Amino acid sequence: MSHWLYNHQWHSAQQGIGDLLLEHELPQQPPKPEKDKVVAFNKVATMYIRYTLVFRKLEECYDQMVHPQKRRLIRHMLDGTIGRILEMKQELFSLELLEYSYFDDLLTDMKLTPADVELPIPRYFLSENAKVLKEREKLLGSILAQMEAQNDTKPEEEVTMTTEEAIQLIQVHERARQGQLRARFMKDIKLQAERDKQSELRGHPKLDKTMAATIIQKMWRGFSQRRAVEAMRAEELVFLGMALPVVKSQRHTAAYLARKTEVSLQCSLSVYSRDVRSGTSLLLDVSYVHMYICIQEKRHGTQEQYEKEYIEALDTVKQRLEETEGPDVKEQMQDQIRQWFIETRDATGKFPDYPDEEEGGSEAIFKKREELKADDNEEGKGKKGKGKKGKDKKEKGKKGKKGKKGKKGDEEEESGFVLAPSNFVPTLNDSSLNYASTWQDRDESVNLLQKHDVELIKDAKRVEIEAEIRKQVDELMREELKNLKLAIEKDKGKGKKGKKGKKGKKGKKGKKGKKGKKEKDLTPDRSIEDLYTELVREGIIVKCPKTRLSEYVGEYSFLATTLRRSGIEPMPSVYDVKRLVTEHCILPMGQEVL
Repeated sequence: MSHWLYNHQWHSAQQGIGDLLLEHELPQQPPKPEKDKVVAFNKVATMYIRYTLVFRKLEECYDQMVHPQKRRLIRHMLDGTIGRILEMKQELFSLELLEYSYFDDLLTDMKLTPADVELPIPRYFLSENAKVLKEREKLLGSILAQMEAQNDTKPEEEVTMTTEEAIQLIQVHERARQGQLRARFMKDIKLQAERDKQSELRGHPKLDKTMAATIIQKMWRGFSQRRAVEAMRAEELVFLGMALPVVKSQRHTAAYLARKTEVSLQCSLSVYSRDVRSGTSLLLDVSYVHMYICIQEKRHGTQEQYEKEYIEALDTVKQRLEETEGPDVKEQMQDQIRQWFIETRDATGKFPDYPDEEEGGSEAIFKKREELKADDNEEGKGKKGKGKKGKDKKEKGKKGKKGKKGKKGDEEEESGFVLAPSNFVPTLNDSSLNYASTWQDRDESVNLLQKHDVELIKDAKRVEIEAEIRKQVDELMREELKNLKLAIEKDKGKGKKGKKGKKGKKGKKGKKGKKGKKEKDLTPDRSIEDLYTELVREGIIVKCPKTRLSEYVGEYSFLATTLRRSGIEPMPSVYDVKRLVTEHCILPMGQEVL
């Protein structure tokens, strides 16, 4: 797949998220409670399916896209989508009070198959934690090796044998060996005698060098011709699409082999979901597995290279901006703050107090000025709205009398099903806004290699540089304001009063009590490795064989909904168990955000 195709797939997933947010998550009017459980279940199940489709697209985009800045936004969206899927699963459980749900009728209406909504395990769970997992495996291996060495050092009981028993055992084995050799020798003599007798009867000449060379040549020519015919037959089967091409054996990593097995299984399963009426050979899909995985590995290498270049660019761009734009930004801030000093002195007759760092510093100054400007602009509108206040108060008074009667009706309306508030919808909304403002209409015709965008780095680093410079400017302007106040007080002869005014700042020490209570460490004198070793020795942590969830093959239960309508509870299949393991174990534990 090309860069354009993955960008298009990302755009499609983003459209799906946007539709879900507008229709269900953030509607203009709050939804009414749904009293019919079947309608409520269909609504939640539909959202669950649509989020799953979005999740599959985003997971593939994140695994194969090489643009470092796009991948960061996709990762943010991916975490929010996974979290929302888990919340939808909890809603389904609250409606049916069952761990496994069936929605084959909804899949039929949406023209989907169970394979289209299968939850894949995000590949970045392993790729981004590869170093940690390797270190953990090494630690576990070293601990097990030490335990085996300690067990081997224990003295074992030696089996003793007397001299007579040893001699008898040796004699038995020696006599058996001599008997086997004698029998073999006699057999060879007998066979040779029979061959000589047959040659005399047939009149065959005795074997010489020429005869031996002829026999060897005959055997070799027959073997070589048979091998050539087998090779031609194999080529013909590959040409007809009835066999796989022979790939030369190469050394590959464990990740490559595991991915090859997974993709081969997906290709073999796709046979059941393809339309075979066209007559095309479905084995051709499997023949491109090797090429497909090689392209994926190449993209992963490109991701690492672009990531390193992006991290280096963050520092270089920041240094360049500090050198070129930093002095101008600093001077502009100082001029704005000095102007604020003068405006405040002209308005109040004295210099203002400079906000502390906890209050925001000079940033709080500019916020207040913007708020004052906004208030001035709204003064004209506020005068027109005064006449309506009296009417609003009267209406509120009338509504207040009827409020007691309306409580019962509200309770009846709220008896239906309503989606619980989500922790991940704000994440999805922020990601959607970020995508719309940054990537939706961005022209990338020049960036064919999909490397990082320098202009986006500049925009982000300007904010950081402005915050750092603002702190420096705040320190300088505090000193400057302090000197101005001292100079004015000296002129007026009020220097003592200025010194007394600073004592009020001592009361800020009481903020120390806001610190949260630290959790007690029950094992303060032990390291993590020591605790890990103890868990291994007690048998709590065990080295298990690596097994992928895709190796457990099971089919979706297509009659489950029909059985439930008949009042029969269906038995969960292997497919259902796999899905529950993914939803309740792998996805929640794969990321700290979830």
